[in-house]
Amino acid sequence: MANGTTPATGLSSNTVANPTLTVPGANTTYVVKVGYPGCSLPAQDQVAITVNAATGFVLADQATCPATATTIGIGTAGNSPASLSNVSSYTWSPATGLSATNIANPTTNATTPTTYTLKVLYTNGCTRSDDLLVTPGSVANAKPDVAICLGESTQIGTPAVNGTATYSWTPTTDFVGPTNIAQPTVKPTSVGVKTYTVAVTTGGCVATDAVNVTVTTPADFTISGNATICEGGTTTLAVTSAIPASTSWQWSPLLGVASPNSTSTLISGLIQQLTG
Repeated sequence: MANGTTPATGLSSNTVANPTLTVPGANTTYVVKVGYPGCSLPAQDQVAITVNAATGFVLADQATCPATATTIGIGTAGNSPASLSNVSSYTWSPATGLSATNIANPTTNATTPTTYTLKVLYTNGCTRSDDLLVTPGSVANAKPDVAICLGESTQIGTPAVNGTATYSWTPTTDFVGPTNIAQPTVKPTSVGVKTYTVAVTTGGCVATDAVNVTVTTPADFTISGNATICEGGTTTLAVTSAIPASTSWQWSPLLGVASPNSTSTLISGLIQQLTG
């Protein structure tokens, strides 16, 4: 029978043959005594538990500005302790936005909320880990670029992702409506490439991005071919002007039109009106 193990510190039980041990805070020697029937004195043995030091650490969540590299690791204000000793390696994950994944105090330019985990391996083989949440303060996205014809309007920017963000677009010309929203509308008054820049501010963080709006003038064209035919007859109509490679076409009405999206098409039957 088991007479007991002393001290009881860290043991799941001190009266069983095979207890489990929660690592104590210091080196500890445990003595076990086992009594046998007919024996006046119990047998005993001891085991010395050596506790290797592995300093714990705490990483604080960070609110960052994506345009500014921000340190997040050991040595950053708000994290403790300020330094670690006897470290064999540092491993950060995920790598997204980090300047490095194998140093104590990397920087991040994360553009979306990201939870980073740091695992520290000490020279004695022990490991410790902690994680932190990085929340970007401002993210600007004016894209995608767009091409329109002169006289048309288009919406630029992307939907707001933060209800507290403020928006400012420049230059303020060509806008139809307010310029302090995430997705304003522009209507350029001349041809060319127009660049519009948005500044997004959240909690003191400012992020910027730009979008290009290419404004062109539709090319004039002429239609050639016999526009007078008998009922049930056919004729071929075609666009004869110089045509930009990126131009698309639509003949209407579709009745009797063999190739409504081509620059040349066979027309048959009753023709009411042709426009190209």
